[in-house]
Amino acid sequence: MAFNVLIVGLGQIGMGYDLDLDHREYVYSHAAAFNQHKGFNIVGGVDVNNKLARDFENKYSCMFYNDTQVALQQSNPDIVVIAVSTAT
Repeated sequence: MAFNVLIVGLGQIGMGYDLDLDHREYVYSHAAAFNQHKGFNIVGGVDVNNKLARDFENKYSCMFYNDTQVALQQSNPDIVVIAVSTAT
């Protein structure tokens, strides 16, 4: 059984550090780590940045949300990763 994961915050640690790197060799973000592990299924990502939305959807082929509440209701995650800045 795989656990469904929602990633809130798609900046550097959420997705950016290794976005353009070979994930077979480099895993520096939450998205890459969960994507590689067979015990997890990324069901969505949340961010306010629309460019990150396009990058996330293209790389991981799953839903992007601008609103955390909507994402929680629609994706029904088992695990929620909070990868936003401290100020946010």
